[in-house]
Amino acid sequence: MGSGAGQIGLIDRPNEACFGPAAIAPDAAGNLAILDKVNRKIVLVNAGSLREIPLPEQMNEPQDLLAAYKGYAVAGAFGDVMMLDEDGRLLDTAKVHHNPEQGSVRIFPVSSTELELQSLSGDSSKVGLPLDKVGGLIKQQVIASGYKPQPAAAPDRAVLVNETVDGPLRRIDVVSSMRITGVRVIWADHDEALVAIQESRLLPNPASFVRLAHYDAFAKPVTAAYVSAESFGCDLRRPYAPLKDGRVVSLSFPGSERLFLQTVQFKPIDDVQPIPLAAVSDAVLVANEDNILKSLEQANGTSDAGLVSLPSIGRASILDRARAALSYPWRLSAVNYLHADTENLCAPPAKIWERPSRLNDMSEQETVGVPYRWGGYLSTLAAFQSHLSEGRLAGDICTCRGGNCVHPKATGMDCSGFVSYAWSTGKYFTTASLPGKNVSTPITWVDLQPGDIVNKARSHVMLVEKVQMAPAGRLITVIESTPRPKRCGGVCRNTYTESSLRERQYLPFRRLSVMD
Repeated sequence: MGSGAGQIGLIDRPNEACFGPAAIAPDAAGNLAILDKVNRKIVLVNAGSLREIPLPEQMNEPQDLLAAYKGYAVAGAFGDVMMLDEDGRLLDTAKVHHNPEQGSVRIFPVSSTELELQSLSGDSSKVGLPLDKVGGLIKQQVIASGYKPQPAAAPDRAVLVNETVDGPLRRIDVVSSMRITGVRVIWADHDEALVAIQESRLLPNPASFVRLAHYDAFAKPVTAAYVSAESFGCDLRRPYAPLKDGRVVSLSFPGSERLFLQTVQFKPIDDVQPIPLAAVSDAVLVANEDNILKSLEQANGTSDAGLVSLPSIGRASILDRARAALSYPWRLSAVNYLHADTENLCAPPAKIWERPSRLNDMSEQETVGVPYRWGGYLSTLAAFQSHLSEGRLAGDICTCRGGNCVHPKATGMDCSGFVSYAWSTGKYFTTASLPGKNVSTPITWVDLQPGDIVNKARSHVMLVEKVQMAPAGRLITVIESTPRPKRCGGVCRNTYTESSLRERQYLPFRRLSVMD
């Protein structure tokens, strides 16, 4: 990892999905093309050798890549699409209107000669580029993009149909032992197909899974593999790629300093064992993030956050509540520091409590600021003091993206619990439900004011305290609750540049019924 020749950029920032490779794709020469958006280049890997293609200077924030027979199509965050040949020469460009505040973009081939640019919000636009200059797109990609979901008979079944395909693979029937929340054809030809299936279950504990299934020429599943959470780091747009030798590979992110290219190990259908995801990013096939985060709302007594009607509140009141949590004085008693029957270790599902680092060696001492607790929400600070008096553990930085990791004997607030408290919503909203139409409304960065939020769905949210101009651009001071030691393990104040928040794909929102 790094910024030199033969290295790929990977940046890990506190309490966020890491910032690294954006896409992987096989090209016609048998290389695996990796889009390195940190270092603005395409890295070609083949049998241990590396070759690099620098991206043109005019490419703003590269987001996605498709391989063609003689080159590559690269899309940028502002709707720029560029065609490069296999030597990196710029062949053609197109511009599609896209507001990056509406989410990152992905490229989809809608035919062998047409591209479409889609945002994560679902908006799509045709890209006017003459694909004949790069020999047209690889056929497997075009066929895969043609599969459309059809109504299914039950939650554990899914149907995909491609009207342009003749033969059994025209229709792919997916069956699961769990509820299916999303399906996508990764690649396909007339002999076989690879399908990714997002599955979920509520019992014995809420959990989400991603299964890759190989279908033969008769549209029958023959092998499958469950993919671990390490395959979904860094907001990766395209996490899988089929190689010419038949292997399917993915990037693995076991830590902030490491990145591996690994082969997915397929087994016969009946021998595959589910692997639950410990974390989620929008690289996962989650079409309905409620299946992942709903359990957190339920753990805090919120059965359907989207139906809540918010009362009016002033900006000054929002900031007063946030600053009160930031400076709240309290004593870390021995009973809040450690329980004899609870190990200070995060190893879900058995061990789900870990003390915020800033509280280590602080037993029987005074401190300030509400600590971070995964899944934690408090309607008032008096509730926090009551929890301490009851002997609850102070804070919990053990996170697992599910209600089954919320420790019942801990107290504090996580990032979205803190915003829910500051906004006086009366209920707990996750980073996926805070942008809901009955909770907030999207705004532009220019309109951002104190009391608004900057949110990255399924990752992190921060409350804006102040916006000011600086030589390097606008600076945004926030109050946030975050588990990382570098960010104080609870409610604290930090300042970011607007450009860095945009780069990390945060979006600004304003609470409904807020008064100036």
